[in-house]
Amino acid sequence: MNAPRPAPSPPVSGARKQPAPPGHSHYLQSKVVRAKERIEAELRVMADTTSPPTGTTPPLGSARGGAEGSS
Repeated sequence: MNAPRPAPSPPVSGARKQPAPPGHSHYLQSKVVRAKERIEAELRVMADTTSPPTGTTPPLGSARGGAEGSS
């Protein structure tokens, strides 16, 4: 005889339900954000070193034919 199962009894007021596990890890999220920032900083440094600055004069002492050594 197939009778329907009885309804589950309501939880006892003193019993606590286990919290659901988090959907993501703050630790891993932090690691990803820091890695992204590091990669972006490295790309900025690479872009700065590969493209010469525009509109600037060369540093002192690197230009030839100055007042130095004119004898």
